[in-house]
Amino acid sequence: MKTFPATCSSIGLLLLALQPPALVEELYFRCPTPIAGIFHSYTELTDCLAQIREQGYALLPSYDAKGYTAAVPVGEPVIGALAFAGCSES
Repeated sequence: MKTFPATCSSIGLLLLALQPPALVEELYFRCPTPIAGIFHSYTELTDCLAQIREQGYALLPSYDAKGYTAAVPVGEPVIGALAFAGCSES
């Protein structure tokens, strides 16, 4: 089974965005750059997480560049998340 860092998926980023900022800092502040995924710095990562919190969902291009992945939180308070993937080609 292949695994990916949380910073490489819409569901991972959504779940990170829901964590306390101190935990995100503990996990990623001292990471070498670029951080796995699409981020070239810790600031880019935290800006993305802030946008996800504001929007209420995460949306990323898929790794094969043929579509997108999206993730939304489930529950109030949040108890999980759902991710979706779709192809933009017909």
